[in-house]
Amino acid sequence: MPKSSPVKNELVSYIREQIINGKLQAGSKLPSFSSLQDKFKISRGTIDKAYKDLKAQGFLYSIDRSGVYVSRHPPHAHQIALLLKLSRGECQKHTFYNALLNELERKRNIIYDKKIIVYYNVCPESNSNEYQQVINVINNNCLIGIMLTEELFADADNAFSNIPRVYIFGKKSFNQIPAVSVNEYQLWEAGLKHIRRQLNVPTPRIAIMDQIKGISFVKSEKKNLAPDIPPHWMIAAPTSSPASVEDIASLLLDYPDDKMPQAIYIGNDGLIKPVLNAISQHPSPAAQKILLLARLNSEDISETIEGKVNIITCRVSDILDYCTNVLTMPRSLVPEIQYVPLFIHSNESK
Repeated sequence: MPKSSPVKNELVSYIREQIINGKLQAGSKLPSFSSLQDKFKISRGTIDKAYKDLKAQGFLYSIDRSGVYVSRHPPHAHQIALLLKLSRGECQKHTFYNALLNELERKRNIIYDKKIIVYYNVCPESNSNEYQQVINVINNNCLIGIMLTEELFADADNAFSNIPRVYIFGKKSFNQIPAVSVNEYQLWEAGLKHIRRQLNVPTPRIAIMDQIKGISFVKSEKKNLAPDIPPHWMIAAPTSSPASVEDIASLLLDYPDDKMPQAIYIGNDGLIKPVLNAISQHPSPAAQKILLLARLNSEDISETIEGKVNIITCRVSDILDYCTNVLTMPRSLVPEIQYVPLFIHSNESK
């Protein structure tokens, strides 16, 4: 591999810095070759190579017989990276990540006017090619900031410390990194209020469908989530695998009407569709009135549940919007945690 010219690299850095600090405006034409040759004492061929690098990075573009111009959407002002530790195939099997990717595809990877670039297999501890690619685009000032996911965060704290970051689904901020999350307490409060208002039930029965870790969290936080609900009315339904979810949900729905849960809290995104399947296939009219409380709602799930069940949740599109806002507003104005708003789907109009 031929060595990169120090003079060419100096020119690349100079032009990029002029664009980033606003001295070269978006859409403006670059200085003439002769002025750059005089300033840097370099050949036209070296300037051409520098322009080629900057075009590849997205900072410049050419117009035949006219010249070279600054991009109208330079990457440092319009590109955000979404970093995923999993491969693309693994992400497609994961409910939350697949929902994010589908939402980005619908929006052609544009949130507001920002381009979202997805990087898979980003693994700092293994120093993978994908990880090095992310480091390069950061070092070349090609990003506004990055969205970090839960699996990646622990390994990425130090690796990406020189660029604005936002942590998706964080319960708290980490080393001054803001987080976008769903407030479980707000979710439970909205659910209890809905049941009491619609069913005139003062102390609802709630089933908790989650992995053991999630159920332990709910029980430890019961005094904050639902202090007035008798413990024996909070039915813990641990799920060892997604295959068992539908069967467990069906068993809950087989309770007599006066014992059946009035709400099901779904703590794991991967459990949403199996629970929906169990409800839609159950013959009991009472089953159709059960309220689901879930952290996530993708457009795919919206189409599945529209008019069929009652569910309080949040939209994946809101998560992406909030993350983009966090990365584009002044850091001093960003709260430690941004909570995504909740909404309800209702089947009461059926």
